Amino acid sequence: MAQPVTDLEAPITVITEGPPQIDLRLDDLGPNAGLFDKFEGLTYDDVVLVPSFSHVIAAEVDLSASLLPTFSLAVPLLVAETDVVGAVSAALAGAMGVIGASLSIDAQCRAVDRVKRTTAGWIVDPIVVGPTATVGDAFDLMSSHGISGLPVVDGLGRLIGMVTRRDLRFCTDSDRTSSLRLFMTKMPLVTAPRGSTIDDARRIFVDDVVEKLPMIDEHGWLLGVITARDVIGRDRNPDATRDLHGRLRCAAAVTVGPEMADRAGALVRTDVDTLIVESAAAGVSGIRDAVRDLRRAWPEVPIIAKGAVDAEAVAALHQAGADAVIVRADRQPHGIVDLPALSAIYEVAAAARAVGTPMIADVGAANAGDVTKALATGAGAAMLRVNTPEELANTLTDLRDSMARTGAATLAKLREDVRLLRVTHR
Repeated sequence: MAQPVTDLEAPITVITEGPPQIDLRLDDLGPNAGLFDKFEGLTYDDVVLVPSFSHVIAAEVDLSASLLPTFSLAVPLLVAETDVVGAVSAALAGAMGVIGASLSIDAQCRAVDRVKRTTAGWIVDPIVVGPTATVGDAFDLMSSHGISGLPVVDGLGRLIGMVTRRDLRFCTDSDRTSSLRLFMTKMPLVTAPRGSTIDDARRIFVDDVVEKLPMIDEHGWLLGVITARDVIGRDRNPDATRDLHGRLRCAAAVTVGPEMADRAGALVRTDVDTLIVESAAAGVSGIRDAVRDLRRAWPEVPIIAKGAVDAEAVAALHQAGADAVIVRADRQPHGIVDLPALSAIYEVAAAARAVGTPMIADVGAANAGDVTKALATGAGAAMLRVNTPEELANTLTDLRDSMARTGAATLAKLREDVRLLRVTHR
């Protein structure tokens, strides 16, 4: 574990078993190095942010954060243990939701898939039906996937028609066994050519009153689908967290244990954007081994390791292949062996910065004050639990207000320039 700092000008050498040594200069973390010493631990109520003469306007505060090497967030928040509605709300706000591992594997994958298909861009692997499908088949598929229409393709994957709920609005139970061909809109349809962008789709929707726009190649093969609602959604939510295909990003948790590999594999096949490895019992070494196994199996999938407790843990998780680490930093006591929230953030942030690994503070229940202090202490982002989209929006409003009052226009300025003042007695 890192040795206490007595001389802030002298680097600390953290000796680890297995991982490489980390040379830390705690004064690199900004103006608050002198606040943390070897005798005491600090939590959120021990400090306040010092206001300053500021020209920063809250609405103009830049909350963008580089969460992972492959993508950034418009706001520095992960919403933990959320459902489909919460994950969609988080992504539309510029954050990212995490679907919890308490669900069954199938239920968790369905949740991720529904998030990815909500207000998407071009859906490159749309749900389709074949020419022999019945009305009942179409209703079942649309209900199970939460969608309003389906492309109909032949056995070679060529588009032969489209069917929407509007086409089937007068169907009764007696029609469930009827052929879908009787109700679908047949080719020729309004389509987009290969390589069309979302702006191209927007122009087509302006010229032709259709709900869904298929993309086909010169042979008629279906390449993707976009909806008018998706284009409108992108215009209304320009800061939404999206992948390269325009779909909302979504993370999912996997727990160290016998089913971890099966769960992770199913989530990867569902196009989850990030795996978050966690464990209540395995300890850092178990999480490290799990990260190493996942990294070997899926080299391209971003992995965040939850369980960083000190510099040695950061080094171990980084070496195992974690793209980012999470430190538990909530207000709840966790037994005899624990480190107060801000002290934990400070030590882990120093180590994470030394190895170039993004660090996330798990602050627990939504509290804008705790989030702001965690970010000022060195966290690159915060993980929190919110119950409603309004609670998330209020947290972001309060975060922007706090940063404006301290004169911090960006998260980098918050970490580097804003001073924390201790308000409790030694």
